Amino acid sequence: MNNGGLFDAEQFSYVQHNISSRPRMVNGFTLMLDGYPTVFGPEPFTNWDKWK
Repeated sequence: MNNGGLFDAEQFSYVQHNISSRPRMVNGFTLMLDGYPTVFGPEPFTNWDKWK
């Protein structure tokens, strides 16, 4: 599971060069609910209906 991280990607010089073919770094984190992971991050990653 690739759930992102809690960081400021603009502070990493290697991210700014954009020389990688990998997905870009995105802020996010994961919480477990009933044994299943839920990824929180920028839209459309977060399913807020489970957490209301």
